[in-house]
Amino acid sequence: MSISIQFRRRALFSVFAMIAGITQGSGALAQSEQIVTIDAQLKTVQLVNSQFEPVFETRQEPDTCYRDEVQGTKQECRTVWDQRCYTETFPSCTSITRRECSTQNQCTTVPDQVCNSNGCTTVPRRVCQPATVCRNVPDQVCHTQTRNRCVNEPRTVCNQVPNVVRVPYACTRPVQVQVGQRLVMKTVANLNLAFRYADGTGPNRDQFKIALPPQGEPLLNSESTADRYIYSSRILRKSVRAVSGDEQIVDYDIEVIGTPISIFGNVSAGRIDGIRLFSDRVEFVTPGLNLQSVPAKVRIELVRNPRIGGDTTLIDREIASRTLVVRGDTVVVPFQPYGVEPLKDRRFIVRVGIQIDESTLGKSIINGRVLSGLNRAPITGEFKGNPE
Repeated sequence: MSISIQFRRRALFSVFAMIAGITQGSGALAQSEQIVTIDAQLKTVQLVNSQFEPVFETRQEPDTCYRDEVQGTKQECRTVWDQRCYTETFPSCTSITRRECSTQNQCTTVPDQVCNSNGCTTVPRRVCQPATVCRNVPDQVCHTQTRNRCVNEPRTVCNQVPNVVRVPYACTRPVQVQVGQRLVMKTVANLNLAFRYADGTGPNRDQFKIALPPQGEPLLNSESTADRYIYSSRILRKSVRAVSGDEQIVDYDIEVIGTPISIFGNVSAGRIDGIRLFSDRVEFVTPGLNLQSVPAKVRIELVRNPRIGGDTTLIDREIASRTLVVRGDTVVVPFQPYGVEPLKDRRFIVRVGIQIDESTLGKSIINGRVLSGLNRAPITGEFKGNPE
């Protein structure tokens, strides 16, 4: 914005600030919200809102209270545990090894001779004789031992104790009762509204509801008349003057910008042609669409795509259209600002996406319902190959 335009805007706001001061002293009935019709470049609106807090007082209300009283006695029993001990016997055994022997016949085979008229022949003969055989067998040696053993046995013990009962009685209790409200702050807001259209047109009699909440900044809400423009607002200046401890005057300079909905439609209806990759930049063409004149954002993805090995992403950035290098309908994106060295003769993939950039409207979009009818799908293009 040039210096002359800024000076003219400040001068106009100063004039309307004077008008707001006159309006304030005229005794006109002010409201916390108004319907504003865009029938002039500048308008002044006065809104009033008050913030209250409740006032309470303490009152005594009938209630029922309780106290403890002793009414006679009652038997109260409890279980106690007594320990009883006694001596018991138990066997104690020790494992031993015992030698056990027995007499068994042990036989052996010995050679012998049997003779007849034909001569003698050696034959085996079994000879047995008694022998003692011994082996070790396990056994136990036991004797009786004694030990002391104790057990806990329950016993019931009863006593007479005071019988305490809760008795109701009439009483009062303090309660907080709201009896009114107290003014915390009365705010008189003088709103100097300046309307500007991105396509240079004048007021078109769209209507808005503007409201002043008890706390916070003025809120502009769309009425049903605004459908050809997307409106956004921003506060250019705010000044606060204290009238008293519970009253203040706040002066606002608010700019309302109308962007034709058709500009956004140009983005969604466009296309991307002729993507060319160079060693230091990528270029592409958007026929009939100058990206510096429309609210758009461009996403550039540059990927090294070797035939052997994995892909490497060198650039994956979202760029506002107003920051691009544009020559007519040709867009140039240099690599140097993104820290990418000049490309070698290798295979790369370039992906380009363009879509509506709603952030250009500012943080306060008045008639956001109009955006719901826009085509938000990006237009895309892709290139695969070596740099020129």
